[in-house]
Amino acid sequence: MALPFLTLAANRIVAGEGVAAWRVGDLFVTGPGLIALVVGLALGLLSGREGLRLAGAALGLAGLLWLLSQGASNLIADAGDYARVSPGAGFWCLLVVVSLLAADALSNMSPGPMARGGLLIAALALIALVLTSGALSELSIMREYTSRQDAFRDATLRHLGLAFGSLAAAALIGLPLGVWAHRRAPLRQGLLPVLSFLQTIPSLAMFGIMIPLLGWVGDSVPGAQALGIAGIGFAPAFLALVFYSLLPVVANTVAGLQRGAAPDPGRIADWPAGDPSGHPDRSGPEHRSRGDRGADRRRRLRHIRVSGPQSDGDRPDFARRAADCRLGGRRGHLDGYPRRTCTTNSGDRPMIEIDQISKLYAGKAAVDSVSMTVETGTITGIVGTSGSGKTTLLRMINRLVEPSSGEVRINGEPTSSLAPHILRRRIGYAIQGHGLFPHYTVARNIAAVPRLLGWSKDKIAARVDELLDLFSMEPSQFRDRYPAELSGGQQQRVGVARALASRPDLLLMDEPFGALDPIIRSRAQDDLRRIQRTLGSTIMLVTHDMEEAIHLGDQVAVMDAGRLVQHAAPAEIIRAPATDFVAEMVGGVERPLRLLSLIPVADITEDGPTDGEAIDPQTSLRDALAMCLWAGREALPVARPDAPPGRVTLDAIRARAADHQ
Repeated sequence: MALPFLTLAANRIVAGEGVAAWRVGDLFVTGPGLIALVVGLALGLLSGREGLRLAGAALGLAGLLWLLSQGASNLIADAGDYARVSPGAGFWCLLVVVSLLAADALSNMSPGPMARGGLLIAALALIALVLTSGALSELSIMREYTSRQDAFRDATLRHLGLAFGSLAAAALIGLPLGVWAHRRAPLRQGLLPVLSFLQTIPSLAMFGIMIPLLGWVGDSVPGAQALGIAGIGFAPAFLALVFYSLLPVVANTVAGLQRGAAPDPGRIADWPAGDPSGHPDRSGPEHRSRGDRGADRRRRLRHIRVSGPQSDGDRPDFARRAADCRLGGRRGHLDGYPRRTCTTNSGDRPMIEIDQISKLYAGKAAVDSVSMTVETGTITGIVGTSGSGKTTLLRMINRLVEPSSGEVRINGEPTSSLAPHILRRRIGYAIQGHGLFPHYTVARNIAAVPRLLGWSKDKIAARVDELLDLFSMEPSQFRDRYPAELSGGQQQRVGVARALASRPDLLLMDEPFGALDPIIRSRAQDDLRRIQRTLGSTIMLVTHDMEEAIHLGDQVAVMDAGRLVQHAAPAEIIRAPATDFVAEMVGGVERPLRLLSLIPVADITEDGPTDGEAIDPQTSLRDALAMCLWAGREALPVARPDAPPGRVTLDAIRARAADHQ
């Protein structure tokens, strides 16, 4: 508001003098515009309702246009025939502000394609109306246009020819390249970085490179100059724009094909009979007519899944599970609506297969030839000391770190076959310290990935409320809070909820509870285990705490100096450490206690009553031992509603602790 709103110059040669918005006219000229601008900015910046924010941005824009048109007419009235009035820095800055407010409000409203098209048409119509109405006729640019319409028209046509002609050429080159790169991973891995590098070259440097090359072509190739090929002019600009356009054309073609048609594994059984892969029998042309082959193609097309933003619950292709999971006699949803009852993936493959994967830094292996499999619907804890390679291994799964060698397959599909950003949207990722956006509300933080995937506004709101309920956070109380208004434990819950928002079947967690105090950390671990059982997600969790890995993990992977030294169930890790390092991680005298933490009291409950408050049958023997020692008791009653009274004795716990071989 303090910057010059308009600039008044005596002619087109001398420098102009800046005029503030409140000085472009008298009170009747500036008053309506300033009031509209201030009220619009207040609504746009302070209102929590997106409709009011959008209305505020529109009101602010109206105020700007009023001040611009009325101020220009007022200033130039007595300034002479050669005077020029131009928009100043204040106008342009305020225009950017109201435009950002409008864009942010529209983004939060998530309008559909038809609404977005209507808004674009309305904006273009408004611009055309303002330009043709004569309201801005006193501005220097409009005066220039009036006196030199032919030059403006020629420059506009030349600009449009450059823009759309270069885009058409980039499409002709880039679409086949994108299809080829989609089919051939080595080409994709080499081509996209080269095109990315071209985009980093500044335009002046690009023209500098073009001038000698095209100058030589124009002088050396007969007829080149007749086509307009020369070191300066149209040709270098056209080629530079083609080079700059190739990356988005090729990258979006690859991404579109990877997200596009893919056979649904859950429907393989419905394909025409044939080979075990599900493709039709191609036993020979002598047995199959052209009509039969065409019918097969039509049947296959009916089973192609077009992966749009709202299709099939937005589940990743590699994570869709068999379609025959049942819930209460009905076909169950496999995306968290309702509770999953089946964790078998397509073809009973492991969720993750890591095959001889390595990562080298300056010739030294941070991860050295690691191979392991992770079954669907399980939690795997990756544990090790600092520098053991556990975080690097985790980050290679979603390609935040690119492997030096080896391969990662998710549900049988190599991760290298997907664009990294597409892969990461399909995998939940939670880190230590939650990583929430501080300027986003809880609801908007959780909705970050579903918004990128194009979910509808109602679907996003329902998912946010569902996750808040799962984490025992009342939606009406927490939905509109900001991260700074939450406790550390609540922030971590929201971070995990955000990782689960898009309903990924795979969740990667990098020491998510490391910054929490012991009491909140224990509750967060219990929350994670409960929610994992509810949703059936597959989780890989990095931790330096063996206690946490044993408590949460169905499997524990121990890393040492970049190598996987043992990968087994927690009980096996405790009973039979593969190396001295694993034994040290498990602990010597603590091994029996850690083994007891894995065994519920139901396993050694015996018949017979005893005094005291009954404990749950799923209470661990470690906790039962602590209760006995603390209370000085020899036995604890165990709740068995459908059986005779039961108890667990201190002697039985001691015997089980001793039997750890």
